[in-house]
Order: sequence, then structure tokens, then C-alpha cells
Amino acid sequence: MRRIAALLLLLLTLALAAATASAGFRPPLDADLQYMLNDSLAGAVHNLQVPGAVMAVKDARGNVAYFHQGLADIATGQEMDPAMYFRIASITKTFTATAILTLVDQNKVGLTDTVEMWLPGKVDGGATVTVQNLLEMRSGLEHFESSATLSHLIDTEPDHQFTLDEYLSYTNKVLAAPGAVYDYNNLNYLILQSIIEKASGRDYQSYFQDRLITPLGLSQTMVPYNNGLPSPYAHGYRLNDGPQPEDCTFRYATSAFGGAGSMVSTAGDLVKWLDALVDGSLLSVTSHRAQWDTKADGGGGGMSYGLGVARDGNTYGHNGNYNNTYTSAMFRYLGYDIVILANGQTQFSTGSSSATSIYSAVRTSLDQYLMRWD
Repeated sequence: MRRIAALLLLLLTLALAAATASAGFRPPLDADLQYMLNDSLAGAVHNLQVPGAVMAVKDARGNVAYFHQGLADIATGQEMDPAMYFRIASITKTFTATAILTLVDQNKVGLTDTVEMWLPGKVDGGATVTVQNLLEMRSGLEHFESSATLSHLIDTEPDHQFTLDEYLSYTNKVLAAPGAVYDYNNLNYLILQSIIEKASGRDYQSYFQDRLITPLGLSQTMVPYNNGLPSPYAHGYRLNDGPQPEDCTFRYATSAFGGAGSMVSTAGDLVKWLDALVDGSLLSVTSHRAQWDTKADGGGGGMSYGLGVARDGNTYGHNGNYNNTYTSAMFRYLGYDIVILANGQTQFSTGSSSATSIYSAVRTSLDQYLMRWD
């Protein structure tokens, strides 16, 4: 059985490697490539008019290069530094999904388990919503952002400690048949957070630490219990609500985002995490395959979503937006791992994340660079 499992893991790894790389030679992170990457980052930060961004890129040989542009603190003029901590927003979901799958591997949780089994009487329609529905963003549940009361609390009470019961007291409806429609919904991952705690008998912060963070040596990654940040950190800004950028670094209640978007990390740690996520080093072959079995989001583009992970063509990973103040992007593309963290969301961004817009610009430049080698 061990030989069969090892063979399956090898075949899966080779399949992902083949899917994320074309036949052409992939140049290492030499001086020319690093110059191009830095120039592309600088251009994107300027064009999008975000205060600043950092980027880490790892090539297929394991070499990592770091880049930074712009300001981490507008008031003091402090420049960005790749070692700075950021709120990584919905990249948190990749940790939450992987944590659930480690519990599946321990036979403590089943993907077909219903929410009612784990949280009896709490979630409207929970008897028909499965753990897999939550992971895939196909639960059909109402968004907690639809509650004006909850949104006000998040915006005005940074030390408020939210609970799932509090969320469900304001927003607790099934709007579509579970499994039928893709609908990106943070409430799904707040429910998964509670299931992790029920199944493990621990708070989700400590479970993440012991099962995900410590095994990979992610010394600069944490699940905060409050809205503080370790130093050095980049400030987060709202850019489109007035004539001047508003520093919102500590404005919002971090507990509101929990397993959906509360985590803090650095570009360097996220390169390590992305490697483990795509390669499946923390999961069984079966769970790794299930995580990356993505389904089209129904939007007519190329994006598809799996169990806390996304794919768009040759791009594998996830992005995030922390209340339009911090944005993040973490993707493997053609054998390169690319992490981008930015400290503002602007009207010039395409989609929900300035960091993703920066990634798109970097990817375009990388494609042009790689054409020289094909």
C-alpha cells in the first residue's frame, strides 16, 4: 500500500508540474530576469497608484528573489521592505481549507459531513450543507456583509471579538440550493473555523500553529487573537473614500475575518506556504487531489475554484482583499512561485485585489521574457 501511495503522489506531483510549466526552458532568477521583474513591479505600482508593494519570486531551482516598491508608511515616508508583515486577507482561506483536510486525513471530519452534524441547530438549512459545499463556495448561504449592523461593528469596534453565533443572529439564510451555484462567501470559512475547533478540541489559531505553521517553519506567519501587528509592518490604506489616503492599519475588528481572512504573514513565508500548498506536502494524496479538483465558477472566464484554492489557466493559488486596505496574491505560474502584497486597493485595479492586478502585469512581462527562450 505504501508503494501505491508513493506512486500516486509521484504521479500527482508530475501532473501538477506538467500543468504549471510548458515545454520551453525556464530561466533561473538571474540578473536579467530580476531586473525585468523589478521593472514590472515598479510600473504596476505606479500605474495602479497604490502606496507600495513587495514581491517574492521563487524559480523551479529553489532560488528566491525579493523586490519592493513604494511606501510602507505615507506619513513618515518609510519605504517598503520585503521583510514587512502584512494582513494577507483571503489567502487565509488556503490555510483553513488545508486544516480541514488534515482533519479529514485523521478521519475526524468527512467532506460529506453536514453542518448540522457539527453545529446542530445553528445554521439555517445546515442539514443540507456539507463541509465540501463550504470549502467550494457552493453552500448557498447568505453573506454576513449583507448585515448593516455587522458591517458597522467591523468598521467601528476594532477590539470587538466576533463569534459565529453573533454572525448567525444577523445573517442566517439559505439563498440557493447547496452545491448548485458558486458564490464566494466569507461566512463559509467562518463556519469551517468553528468545525475545526469542534473536531480538534482546540481553538483554530493553535491548530493552525501546530499542524500547518510549525511543520513548515513559517516563523513569520500567525493567526492573530487581536488586530495588532508585529514589527516591521506595512500600513494599510483606504484610497478612494476621500481626498487623502486613510490609514486603516488598526481600524477594523480582525476577529470578524477569522478563518476567512485574518492571518498575518510576510512574502518570504508565503513562498514557502505556496510551495507546500501546490505540492501537497501536508496532505494525503487523496486530500491533495480533492483540494485541486477545481470547478468552473460560472462566470464565463477561465477561473475555477477547488477546496480553498483557485486556478485560472496556468495560474494556481489564491488572492485576497482585507477591507480594501491590504491586498494579496499568491500564485504558481509556469514553474515560478510569485507572491505579491500591497497596502491599498485602488479604482485602477482590475478585479477585487490590487495585488492581483500587479501579478497580472508581472505575468505579462514574464511571458514576454520567456518568449526569448522558447
